[in-house]
Amino acid sequence: MKKYGDNTTEGGKVNTRASIECCSWTKSLPRVEMLTNRELEVFAKLAQGASNQTIADDLRISERTVRGHLTNIMRKLGLATRLHACIASYVYFHVHA
Repeated sequence: MKKYGDNTTEGGKVNTRASIECCSWTKSLPRVEMLTNRELEVFAKLAQGASNQTIADDLRISERTVRGHLTNIMRKLGLATRLHACIASYVYFHVHA
């Protein structure tokens, strides 16, 4: 008998689609197209778990600029937290693609 929140199949494998559909941040995935090229670069770095400083160093911009991009990304995608942005980014680039 499956329990609430159990996303495994009978063979014991995780049902990725069921895991993804249960989360509110999934509504943000279609909105990724609204991001500018630079915001998309920052969004991609989130999937790697990069810190603001690492993103800044990699993209040769200031940390303050990274924070601004993150604010814009979260606003455009309707995300409340950086964690939701990181998860959405990971799913967008690794699962959704």
